[in-house]
Amino acid sequence: MSQSVTALLIAWRAANRCGPWVAFVFAAGAVLAMPQPPAVDAGVILRHAKIERALATVPLRVGDWIGEERPLTPAAVELLRPNAALSRSYRRIGDSASIAVSLIHCSDFRDMAGHYPPVCYPAHGWSLRPEDAARDVDLDDEKQVISSLWIDGVA
Repeated sequence: MSQSVTALLIAWRAANRCGPWVAFVFAAGAVLAMPQPPAVDAGVILRHAKIERALATVPLRVGDWIGEERPLTPAAVELLRPNAALSRSYRRIGDSASIAVSLIHCSDFRDMAGHYPPVCYPAHGWSLRPEDAARDVDLDDEKQVISSLWIDGVA
C-alpha cells in the first residue's frame, strides 16, 4: 500500500472516531444559538390572569338570551394560542334568533397572524357589515381599543 493511501485510511479512521463528538458539538452550538423567547414580567402575568378572570364572569344569561359554550376548535387553539377565550352561542327565548359571541385574547399579537378577524372571516365565507368599528374604551383606568365585528353568514 502506498503512503498516501495509508495516510488516507488513518485519517478516515480518526474521522469516524471523532464524528459523533463533532456532531454533538455542532448540535450543542445550534441549541445555544437559538433565539430564546422573551422573558415575561410579573405585570404581564397579572394582566393575563385579570383578563382570564374577566372573561369567566360573562354571564350565560343576558336578558332574554341564553348562552351555550362552544369550544374553540383545536386548530384555532393551536393557531391563536389564546391566553383567554370565550366562545358561545346565544339563543333568544321564544324565537329562533341566535348570535355567536367570541372573545379571544392572545398573549402575543403575532399569534393573530393569518387569523386576524377582518381577514379570516371573509376568507371563510362570512361578510362584514359596514358599521364595524374600533373605539376607545376605558377599562380599569386604562384606554383600550375594542373592535367589534358584525358578521353575517352561517357557520
